[in-house]
Amino acid sequence: MHMIMIIIIIITSVNLMRIIRMMRQAMVAVMMVGSWMVNVMVVQIDLLDLWRMLAMIVVVVVVLDVAEEDGFGSHQSQEGKERKERAEEIHFIGDLQGKIVTLNKLI
Repeated sequence: MHMIMIIIIIITSVNLMRIIRMMRQAMVAVMMVGSWMVNVMVVQIDLLDLWRMLAMIVVVVVVLDVAEEDGFGSHQSQEGKERKERAEEIHFIGDLQGKIVTLNKLI
């Protein structure tokens, strides 16, 4: 029950792009745990306990990312955050344009 409340609080406190970015990082963490998970399954731990552990790992990754974004790790001003987000958007658009140009060359 506590975990569900933590997830709800996290989701309401971040916007959509940050949620997407966090889910990507959480997936990386889950994949890193993947090989260890296979070993655990060989030992045949209860599957429910395994899912609980994975859920806790995801929650920890998300909480750490939110803490970092909110500036607990770094003292960024709001203007600095906005500038960083704009730079990320511009980089994304440039990357997209580069892929389109590459596709046009292939066609």
